[in-house]
Amino acid sequence: MKLTERISEKSHIIAALLIMIQPVMDVISFWLSEFGISNAPTLLLRMAVLAATILCAFILTKKKRTYIVILGVMALIYLGHLFACIQVGFADPVGDFTNYIRVIQTPLLVISLITFLKHSEKSYEMIQLGACFALLFIFAIEIISTVTGTDPHTYSDGAGILGWFNNTNSQSSSLCVLSPILLLWQFRHKKRNIISFTVCALMCCLSMFMFATRLAYLGLVALTLGMGLMIILLERKSWYYGAVLLGFSVIFIALLPVSPTIKHLNLSDQVQTDRQNIINAELSDKREDINDLIGKVLDSSDSADSGDDPQDKENNITEDEKERLIASLTPIYERHVGDFVKRFGAEKTMEMYDYTIDVRKFASTRPKKLMFAQMLMEDSPESTRWFGVELSRFTFDGTIYDVENDFHGIYFLYGRAGFIGYIAFMGYFVLIIIKALIKDFRKYFTIEAVAYGIAFLTCLVHIYNTAGVLRRPNASVYLSVVLAVIYYLIYIRKYSSLPEKTEK
Repeated sequence: MKLTERISEKSHIIAALLIMIQPVMDVISFWLSEFGISNAPTLLLRMAVLAATILCAFILTKKKRTYIVILGVMALIYLGHLFACIQVGFADPVGDFTNYIRVIQTPLLVISLITFLKHSEKSYEMIQLGACFALLFIFAIEIISTVTGTDPHTYSDGAGILGWFNNTNSQSSSLCVLSPILLLWQFRHKKRNIISFTVCALMCCLSMFMFATRLAYLGLVALTLGMGLMIILLERKSWYYGAVLLGFSVIFIALLPVSPTIKHLNLSDQVQTDRQNIINAELSDKREDINDLIGKVLDSSDSADSGDDPQDKENNITEDEKERLIASLTPIYERHVGDFVKRFGAEKTMEMYDYTIDVRKFASTRPKKLMFAQMLMEDSPESTRWFGVELSRFTFDGTIYDVENDFHGIYFLYGRAGFIGYIAFMGYFVLIIIKALIKDFRKYFTIEAVAYGIAFLTCLVHIYNTAGVLRRPNASVYLSVVLAVIYYLIYIRKYSSLPEKTEK
């Protein structure tokens, strides 16, 4: 038997194993980290799994040119990135290349899974089965870690059940993506019953509810409300499955005030309030003067930005007043954003923060990291705007300033070329979804489309708000699954041969 035929026969198993092994590797990575051991073994294992999957798909596909073109574009972007990095000095080429592999994993796995879906009718079912196994394994780890007291918690204040997993945002995305797939599999199973569906739905809801992040809670509401309504509208004979989900939606929305999410937010708000009170006490005897000086320096800045002559402004700040303001605020800035003061200087840091004394703005890490990335871009050659900045340059004085959402991360790390390429890739799937629904809404708008649509949308929300998907190989695998199945539902699935729905 030829190698191509062997791979074709086993392609559905390869696809399932790819998904099933992800949370297992996550747990191994967690414990290696706990014992202070390098994560090199799991990193090499992930790369080996990725390479083996792509190689099998490449051998199997009849459209090898597609793979070659995509790999060629990726290579050209990285060559440009190499040039930009070398211009300012390449500190860690190995780490930077490893990060690039993480970024290109998603599109490479998408085309590989699409190849498997084309060559085996069993692949779709096995991909779903692999996703279900992955989520049930995650549930088991969450329970075991809680019972044994080894759960690290989602937040340092003790809120949230994380399980033996390292990245909070990645795990939140994984739960939101895998939960609708599990419920879809339960709903479409030949031997489905309302009890097993209800148990699985409850496990999904509890996992996201106890996870404690706002995005996980949003995923819970999207899953129960969205899928529940659509089951009632599209599968009227099975309305009670939708009613179960809507019931859970009502229950968990009602529980929001006592949820771990609100508990964490309240604790975090109290910490920031206490810090703000300390600043207010320090400035109590000169608060009015400080506010007046801040108003003047901001007015002067606005005048300069608008092109007005600052001499025409009666409230223009003098050099002595500005020096007095900087001297008054420097201790506060050194305490709350001391690394920025060290890197950019006190005055420049105050300009970046608009001379604020609001401790919540100091504590907001997302804008802080964006400011750091923007300063790196400004201090770098023009080539970095097209091909990005080396990853190691985002670390200063032991603190990592890699930006906290994936789209910004792609831009700052791989420039306009990388950003345009990734947006084009993601936009392709948005486009084919819109085209399919316009072409034949009743045909394509199924429960399958709803489930994978919810998975895709909640994943996009995580991509926009966190850096936990596109550069995290565990979460990006599940995104690859969703995109590949979307392609399958539109272009591969034979709707005329779908089995009739049976009432159980």
